Amino acid sequence: MREFAKAYDMDYPVVLARDKGMPLMQALGNTRAGLPFTVAIDRKGNIVTKKLGVMRKTDIEAAAEAALK
Repeated sequence: MREFAKAYDMDYPVVLARDKGMPLMQALGNTRAGLPFTVAIDRKGNIVTKKLGVMRKTDIEAAAEAALK
């Protein structure tokens, strides 16, 4: 994972849930257990954005704005 993150300039936290990943994704609303699945969490621990599929620049910007409000 570290090599992948470095190759794609991923300079943000990435969570690896291993064998608990599927139940965690489903609990967070990813009923299809598809990847990629992104969750943005605000400073209070509230989920502000969930997205199944690729995050485009505009998606990431919107998620960051919502998380930082």
